[in-house]
Amino acid sequence: MAKRKKSYFFDFLNQICFTKNENFYSDETSRDWNTFMILRYLSMDESLVDYINVLQPLQENLTDKQFYILLCSVIPKKKRFLKYIKGVTPELSDNLKWISRYYKCSQKESQEYVDILGESWSDDVCKMFGEKTIPKKTRSLKRNSPL
Repeated sequence: MAKRKKSYFFDFLNQICFTKNENFYSDETSRDWNTFMILRYLSMDESLVDYINVLQPLQENLTDKQFYILLCSVIPKKKRFLKYIKGVTPELSDNLKWISRYYKCSQKESQEYVDILGESWSDDVCKMFGEKTIPKKTRSLKRNSPL
């Protein structure tokens, strides 16, 4: 079994926030440096948002190592729990899913149809073209198919 390479991404965050070792950035660890993701995680702490807003424009003019050293020197030393907050995707109604499947259009287009023609139209379409009227051939298609 091949040995798994160590990922240094969260070590970078720990170094910037708490340990403050400017020599941690090396050829071995540099492969896991991603300025965008580092800044994104740091911005999850409300007390660091102002720092990130000031430092972000400077990243274009600095090398990754210089930017890492700058972050180590500017970010206040404190043990932090940086919880990543994911975006929320709205759950689509069954009517929209059915309309987009039947008419072979995107769910966004289906939502536009419903916005223009009204909610009662989508209910009528779903009743008129319900799953019971789909030929048996289309039901046996693979799961990844649009129908």
